[in-house]
Amino acid sequence: MPVALTLPQAIETVREVLTDGDPGGAAGLRAAEYMESAGVEQVRAAVRLPPPLRQAHAAYVLAETTDQAERLAAAGLPDDTAVALDGPGRAGLWAYRERHTEAIGAAGIPHKLDVTIPLARIAAFRDELDLAVRAAAGPDCQVIVFGHLGAGNLHINLLGPDPGDEATDEAVLRLVAAHGGSISAEHGIGRAKARWLNLSRSPAEVAAMRGVKAALDPAGTLNPGVLLA
Repeated sequence: MPVALTLPQAIETVREVLTDGDPGGAAGLRAAEYMESAGVEQVRAAVRLPPPLRQAHAAYVLAETTDQAERLAAAGLPDDTAVALDGPGRAGLWAYRERHTEAIGAAGIPHKLDVTIPLARIAAFRDELDLAVRAAAGPDCQVIVFGHLGAGNLHINLLGPDPGDEATDEAVLRLVAAHGGSISAEHGIGRAKARWLNLSRSPAEVAAMRGVKAALDPAGTLNPGVLLA
């Protein structure tokens, strides 16, 4: 079910309509994915998909629920909404979300930043993101954002900066931290983000992590240089 919305409306739809205004209502919500026009158009160009809705929109939510028909009957959704109730129909709608990575990769070598933002701060963060990126990378940098809206997990893809450009990555991660988010979500800190761990973990937290690491791996043989050098 893709729905055309602004980002604040998308967040409110996930929070209120699809969960019945109750966190317990989320039990029936299997997925709530966020996409923007830049990413959807990139997918359409790469894999020749038709428009997902009658009109083009700035942002979209793709939601899947276990009791979809009942929820939709009671939901105050926009007129420009597509609904699929069978397997092929659902696969067709999911293609707009699942083929983002493929389509972005076909356009260039992106910088990929996997972050989380508190739901209440996502709209404000997104309002500031383009300005922060272009201040670091220049006006031609393309920003493509998609992700798991219910979890506050955004995949930020930047097309334009040189592969070794760390200043742009740092600008994004500092903005994430300024909005109370985490600089990593699904894919961990690893080596690439280790230098920025202090943005979302306090000195006391890092010290505790080092203590656990030292207790379990005193010789430093497990994942050397990953997260904690």
